Amino acid sequence: MKRIYFLPIVFAIAFIFQACEKDTPEDTPQLYMDEVFTSVTKTTVTYSDTFGFEMDIYSAFGDTETNRPVVILAHGGGFFAGTKENPAMIRLAENLAKRGYVAASITYHLASGFAEMLDSNRATALVMKAIGDGRAAIRYMRKSAANGNVFGINPDKIFIAGNSAGAVIALHVGFFDAQDNLTPRLDSIMNANGGFEGFSGNDGYSSAVSGAVNMAGGIVRLSLIDSDDAPVISFHGVDDDVVPANCDDVFTGATGGLDVVNLCGSIPIHNKATSMSINSKLNTYPGGHVPWVDAIGEGNELFDEVEQKSFEFLYENL
Repeated sequence: MKRIYFLPIVFAIAFIFQACEKDTPEDTPQLYMDEVFTSVTKTTVTYSDTFGFEMDIYSAFGDTETNRPVVILAHGGGFFAGTKENPAMIRLAENLAKRGYVAASITYHLASGFAEMLDSNRATALVMKAIGDGRAAIRYMRKSAANGNVFGINPDKIFIAGNSAGAVIALHVGFFDAQDNLTPRLDSIMNANGGFEGFSGNDGYSSAVSGAVNMAGGIVRLSLIDSDDAPVISFHGVDDDVVPANCDDVFTGATGGLDVVNLCGSIPIHNKATSMSINSKLNTYPGGHVPWVDAIGEGNELFDEVEQKSFEFLYENL
């Protein structure tokens, strides 16, 4: 008889343990890592009154958090094309919002056409302006937090991410500090375009970031990378002939090697960053420029991996 009574008790205990296993943290979606929300709202605001530049701010419908991390997104297009409605940026913004982030896809200064980007001085000035726009967008979010915090953000956790030209912006925002030394030529161009912070508005707030996501970008000088700079994750096609994976001129595939602007891409950036004890992650792929998007800017299957690794990077740096 004792065995008869014992067996039901064993089964009951087993059932309780099984039920508990289903409720373990491993089975519960993790905020800022997994999709927690299903619907996303978009709000368009003007972040630069000076130039009328807008950004689309994405957040999850029904998210009641008031201290959410932010990711500023900058589209690609060679600094002469592209919009904040770029399909890959929309997809990334929506997937970030579903994980609890506030994501903002920005517009920024663009050249009148590709020919303008073949003039070294004009191209450098244009990129300086765009970097200033990225900084102004970050300052706008901090300004909003200080004035009612309508977007429910954590002003101490703002990241920046970009694809191609947008990644050039993200890298310079992450690595370029006011105390960094530039060549006299670069210093002169920067000062003519609003100085370190640029002239796109929202003065009085910091443009510092907690990390940068670099999708096929480059930096003008490796010496800008210091030990106190933001962590970075990089993605690059090893045969990129638009923005080099190593150090070379940009647009070599289109210009046949014309000396335009020299940038150092993700491989030397990662090597320099790790030598400075910066948290840096490098992901290289076969192929050329931005192999994770198609001809119209839609993210492909490789973009799934780029997104997932970016989510993991952001989460670990919260």
